[in-house]
Amino acid sequence: MVGNPGEIMALTGIKKGLKRGRVFYMAIFFKLLVFVFGVSIDLL
Repeated sequence: MVGNPGEIMALTGIKKGLKRGRVFYMAIFFKLLVFVFGVSIDLL
């Protein structure tokens, strides 16, 4: 890959951010799932 250090750092930063974001969204999804599951149990 040809590019100045700034571009390379930005690309690696974006990749790290995507990984962190994926974990963040998975945590939110899991909490939402648990919440919906709890509500459905309460309704039963």
